[in-house]
Order: sequence, then structure tokens, then C-alpha cells
Amino acid sequence: MNNQNLENFEGENLKAEVTGDNYITIKGKRYDLLQFHFHRNSEHALKGKKFGMEVHLVHASWNGELAVLGVFLEQIPRTNEQLETLFKHLPELPNQKVSVNQQFHPLSLLPRGSGSYFTYSGSLTTPTFTENLTWIVFESRNTVSKEQVHEYAEVFEELNVRPLQPISGRTVWEAKDYRIR
Repeated sequence: MNNQNLENFEGENLKAEVTGDNYITIKGKRYDLLQFHFHRNSEHALKGKKFGMEVHLVHASWNGELAVLGVFLEQIPRTNEQLETLFKHLPELPNQKVSVNQQFHPLSLLPRGSGSYFTYSGSLTTPTFTENLTWIVFESRNTVSKEQVHEYAEVFEELNVRPLQPISGRTVWEAKDYRIR
């Protein structure tokens, strides 16, 4: 992934639209990163545990198919410096747009190292609820400090979290290894 200029922080969550050559490949198909956004409290759970925040990196293929990477943000005492780069530019009000004038690596939102991930066919968790997209949720987590969650909550007061949904016959696959290059 290359560096990106971030634009368009808006809505009831921090949403960053990105440009440039950022993509993932799933079964040989390229999905370009469109945007990433945050949820205060995680929308997924891992072995019944929810986390302080979750970031969703939304990708689209050439024919409009969607794939979303979900990363848990676990609260720890130490500040996450990569998130601090974004959070120090939070708008004063939720619907204001803010431009970030420096470069940011969306790759820094992904968990470090390697590990397992879970994948299933689901829907967007936003009001459009687009169906039949590929979800990839990492078991490994990234971090966020309690202070950063508090700063975020001061601007984005609403808990923008959809309740956990029943599996409803979906198959959730676990993969034991992933590669981030």
C-alpha cells in the first residue's frame, strides 16, 4: 500500500476516503480501497468479547463487489501513534469535513505480524446494508488508548454500532495464516 492523502472526515464516525494504489487480492481478484471508517465499540466479537473500537477498510472490485477488512482496536494504556496522526485532526463537530495535509499509511491500521482471520459473506453494517460482500475480520488486534477513545467520543458521541447479528446459516471460515506485504 502506498501513502495516501486523507480527505472527507464526515458523518457520525470518522470516515476517510482514500485515493492511490491501495488494494487487496482475494482469490486472484483485486479490490481497491475506497475508504475506512471507525466504530466506537466493535461491531464484531471474538469468542464473545467486544473491543473498544473497530476499523473497517472498505474495498471494491472492478465489477462493484465489496470486501471489508475488520480490525479490532483493543484499549491499552499507551497511545497508538499511527491513530494519533488521524485523531489529532478530528473535526470539532461530527459533520464537518477536515483535510489532513500529511501522508498516512492505511496499512498501519492492520494488525502487526501474522495470525488467523475469519471470513464470511455478509452485509455492510451501515444503513444501506448492502448484501453479499466478503468480510475478513482479523483475530490479531491493533490498539487504541483509553484517552484516544475518549477524544473520539467527544466528537462522535453516538455509538455507531450495529448490534451483533445472528449467523443465520452463514458459514464463518477461519484461516490460520495471512500475508501482509
